[in-house]
Amino acid sequence: MTPWDLQKSLIAEIEELLAQMQLKNAAGEDVFGVKGYEQRLPEIADDEEDQSQFFPYFIVRIEEGNTPTDDEPWLVGTTVLFGICDYDKETNGHRTILETVSYTHLRAHETELHLV
Repeated sequence: MTPWDLQKSLIAEIEELLAQMQLKNAAGEDVFGVKGYEQRLPEIADDEEDQSQFFPYFIVRIEEGNTPTDDEPWLVGTTVLFGICDYDKETNGHRTILETVSYTHLRAHETELHLV
């Protein structure tokens, strides 16, 4: 698996994992799921658009990679960043972030015995 394959696989898996999660977009409307992007958000092409249109989202970044020897597999460091909108007066956006991180963290630590 190449680093790019890893990145694409992580995005697909996290999108599937969070597909039923209800969040709010920048307009305050309820939406289901979180869209994933490689490395960064897309460039804005129109002057009337801004990056708030992408909420909710996550970004999978490939940070580094190395291998101890040519005969051993590469170790690739990744970072997952989540972006949400929280305009509610209760300001509970941190709970939403904790929930998305918990879902992905728990999935990342499952063993083969726990995989469905």
